[in-house]
Amino acid sequence: MTHESPYEYNDQQLGVKIKYLTKDRNPHSRSLRLVSYRTLKARMDSPRRPETQLRKGGNYHEALIAFESLPEFWKELLIETFGKPQKPTRSFFDKYYQYDVDAFNFFMSYRFGKDNSKKLPEEAIKQYTADASVLNTLLIVKEHRKAYIRTLGSVKVDIWQSLSNDVNAFRKVPHNLPANKDALRKKANEYKGKNYINLISKKYNNLNAVKVKQKEQLALIDTLLLKHQNFDYSFIADIYNSVAAQVGWSPVTAQTIANRAQKKKLVIYAGRNGVKELKNKQLMQVKRSRPTSPMLYWTIDGWDVELYYQKTTQNSKGNKVTTYTNRMTIVVVLDTYNNYPVGFAIDQHENTGVIKRALQNAMNHVKELFGKYYIPYQIQSDNYGKKALTPIYKALSVHYTPAEVGNAKAKVIEPYFKQLNKKYCQKLPNWSGFGIATGSKKQPNVEYLQKIRHSFPDTAENI
Repeated sequence: MTHESPYEYNDQQLGVKIKYLTKDRNPHSRSLRLVSYRTLKARMDSPRRPETQLRKGGNYHEALIAFESLPEFWKELLIETFGKPQKPTRSFFDKYYQYDVDAFNFFMSYRFGKDNSKKLPEEAIKQYTADASVLNTLLIVKEHRKAYIRTLGSVKVDIWQSLSNDVNAFRKVPHNLPANKDALRKKANEYKGKNYINLISKKYNNLNAVKVKQKEQLALIDTLLLKHQNFDYSFIADIYNSVAAQVGWSPVTAQTIANRAQKKKLVIYAGRNGVKELKNKQLMQVKRSRPTSPMLYWTIDGWDVELYYQKTTQNSKGNKVTTYTNRMTIVVVLDTYNNYPVGFAIDQHENTGVIKRALQNAMNHVKELFGKYYIPYQIQSDNYGKKALTPIYKALSVHYTPAEVGNAKAKVIEPYFKQLNKKYCQKLPNWSGFGIATGSKKQPNVEYLQKIRHSFPDTAENI
């Protein structure tokens, strides 16, 4: 029979559940039963306070007494009966937590009131910065958890309930986020994109914005926000105020500029971040679903397989040189109905020749499957070798659709390559890791790869 531990950490401080010490608060058979609850409480409330209460009971938490404040005899009995307390480990949430300096600077510079001279109280700045820092962590953990849930397949997980549990348990900073999962989701959605302004109470409303009414005033602010130099809000406020002083407008603060930037975010985003970022991060993405039958939609792309192989060549002086960080390229033709690889071809690097061989392999396999050659209804590809390959794509499909240049979300084959990398390549000793663009921290030990590089397969073995 297993027993719960009498130990629990609170804010990294070791505590003991009071019920394990008292005679009348724990029917647990392994309780030490050293003292009555009334006597223990009196000792903690006395001026001497020989024992220190670490946490009061309530809100689904048990009352704790600081382990270090206990008499040595009690400590020895606890360790003898229940074993030594385990060292605290950082939670997954705690590992990703970082103090948001930008949030602190934002709330420090925030001004409100009729004359725009009032500052936020120190406690409010501390509170809002803590809330922003925890929300940043929540959004990061949410993406990791969504990826993990996808690996579970059909298992249903209430992701917002799990995130709510994490936030409620995280007390490294005194945040004031909602305990309820639905309220937390609403708060996170309002905040997404570091909208610090949404964390500020309405009682600290910035009335300065009403000073900017005329079209000319708004046009000047919008023009400065659109500049490709990505001016910060304080700099824009300085430029605006220098103009305002000449024409009789009221001066504004960086906060007024931030409010306008938030309101016109969709309009100014391309100027500040580029059209590609606008398409990938801001514009509505079409929700695609899988085709209803095979042969309706094929996609083709190349992937530098994450497996190192060694290759020996001659340099300009005729000396043999062996390199160990070479990777083969595989071009796959994928039927997206069920992610079936209809055809493929392998080469040492991507080129139009290997793409043609992959398409030929796909057509031959179709004949193997159905007894005759059939073409798909639609083929999608990237723009590699567009001039030479477009006539072939058009000949092999009813509709040919090249992916839009710079649209990272256009190609549905990328998750397929990621699955191959994780399911098959990662198991092999010459695995080179996940691509840098993935941001994954689970990369192989480079030092060990260097030691075993001589065992890497050569070109022929790798294929």
